[in-house]
Formats: sequence, C-alpha cells, structure tokens
Amino acid sequence: MDGLETPLMMKITDISLHVYGVVLLELLTGRKPVDMTQPPGQENLVSWTRSLLTSREGLEAIIDQSLGQPEIPFDSIAKVAAIASMCVQPEVSHRPFMGE
Repeated sequence: MDGLETPLMMKITDISLHVYGVVLLELLTGRKPVDMTQPPGQENLVSWTRSLLTSREGLEAIIDQSLGQPEIPFDSIAKVAAIASMCVQPEVSHRPFMGE
C-alpha cells in the first residue's frame, strides 16, 4: 500500500509547494495570481515576478506598499521572497522539499 501512495503524495506535495509559493507572492505583491487588468507581461503573477525576485531593486518594485515598511524589515521580506521564488520554480526538481 505504501508503494502506491508514494507517487501520489509526491505529486500532491509538488502542487502544494507551488501553490504555497503563489500565495506568498500574492501576500508580497497584493496581486491576484492571474489578473487580466494588469499591463501586458504582468498578467501572470509568477511569470511577472520571477526575474524581479532576484534583486533588491526588483523586489522593492513589486512589494505591496501596504506591507508597512519600514515596520517590517526588508531582510524579512527578502526571505519570504526567496522562499516564494524557490517554490514556484518551473522545474519541480529545483523546488525545495516541503520539510525544508
């Protein structure tokens, strides 16, 4: 029975991890995962933020201003962004394990 459950559980974990990353991006940006009212190239939250999460300037550009900076240290926001970035990697093998 365990052998049959393992592949299914792995698939659910992969999907759950991606969804977790999307939720973190929603919290960081204040945007929906898909918003067709956004400018071209910004409709898909994951695609739009992927390259912006890798630099301080990019991250500052996408942060929802209602997050209350400077009350929330930028280092804390950057850590959440790094976790989100890892969780939404296109290749499942590049995502962290759920326990990490």
